[in-house]
Amino acid sequence: MQLHSKNALLCFWSAITLACVSLISNGDLAWGEERAKETPSSSPSVTLSPTPSPIPSLTLSLTPSLTPSLTPSSTLSPTPSLTPSPTLSPTPSLTPSPTPSYAPIPPLPTNFAAQFRFNPKIKLKGRLATVVFVFGYERILVVDLEGRSVRPLVDGPGRNSAPAWSPDGSQLAFSSTRDGHKHIFIADFDGDNQRRLSSGNAVDDRPDWFPDGQSLIFDSTREEGPPGSRLNLWSIKSDASNLRRLTNFRGKNFWPRVSPDGAKVAFTTDRFWPGTDICIWNFERKIEACPLQGSESYARPVWTPSGDALSYSYGVGGQIDLGVLRFGSVTAQEPFPAVPGAEHDLAWDPSGRFAAFTSHSKGDIPFSIQLYDMSTRKSTLLLESPYLLRFLSWSGASSVALEAARIKREELK
Repeated sequence: MQLHSKNALLCFWSAITLACVSLISNGDLAWGEERAKETPSSSPSVTLSPTPSPIPSLTLSLTPSLTPSLTPSSTLSPTPSLTPSPTLSPTPSLTPSPTPSYAPIPPLPTNFAAQFRFNPKIKLKGRLATVVFVFGYERILVVDLEGRSVRPLVDGPGRNSAPAWSPDGSQLAFSSTRDGHKHIFIADFDGDNQRRLSSGNAVDDRPDWFPDGQSLIFDSTREEGPPGSRLNLWSIKSDASNLRRLTNFRGKNFWPRVSPDGAKVAFTTDRFWPGTDICIWNFERKIEACPLQGSESYARPVWTPSGDALSYSYGVGGQIDLGVLRFGSVTAQEPFPAVPGAEHDLAWDPSGRFAAFTSHSKGDIPFSIQLYDMSTRKSTLLLESPYLLRFLSWSGASSVALEAARIKREELK
């Protein structure tokens, strides 16, 4: 009788011990699942360290599978920790993301191109690149002036802006957020063969080409400390090599435009507040001159094709106007005739006679591209748009000539 009682007592205490171990194991597993949900899935392995709580720590190990398993060990080590075993089901799902993925941008309306209306009285040559804002995203369009057509050129992924044609019109530089940060990209004249030039965590924006067509200039936050505190000018080769810093100014220095002879660059700066100003940096002499300063907020400089004048915008709020600064024995400012609303982003045709600019007004035509004739000093509607347009770049190369040149290159390979 006493033997049976002892055996019963031993069985009773064994059952109690197993129940406690099971309770601790289950509690630790539930805690591990909650911590696993909080852990980013981009890391190939996640280790949950023990906290001051007496609950043992749990180590999660991700296998190459897209659904890694989480399995406690069946034994306890001398320290209160559980190690994963090869199998346990069901498992919490942690899906690693080896590359960033972004939701597709909303598609353009099916009748998108038909919504733009050309002025039938104007006949011009070349192509305009511009940015259109549709459904909250910037998309780059090409306006074929000879063919009187509009079509998307760079339409996602991400936001794509600040287009700039290469000197021969065969390539387009632009900025894009498709990789999570704003970087500099280039593409062929038809939008194909898009490739990234800059990289890293900096914000790189507003590219322009050097006259040789082999290098680009842009403004960037790289090496500038706290985000948004400073912007300076950098250059890079079109094959993504030879990244180098060009300026080291305080404040924000942006929107660089290289002179036609490649000797200097005009840009916008906020160093002389109030307002923004336009300065010119001489690459060889390392000298800066700021011909446009004051509370008018001068910005967005663009050289004329001859290099003897600089166009710019000025004003604040909803009234922004354009002007030309002529260099010579006497530097003179020549404002464009005022147009109600805001005028931005002037681009010159190769001859220097015409200047196109984007317009945003509260009139019957809220969004448009206007054409300014330097010989008559008058502006005329070029293109009416149902969407906001910004950031113009004008190339004299026609689509037909560019396509013919590409076919010839392919035949020579």
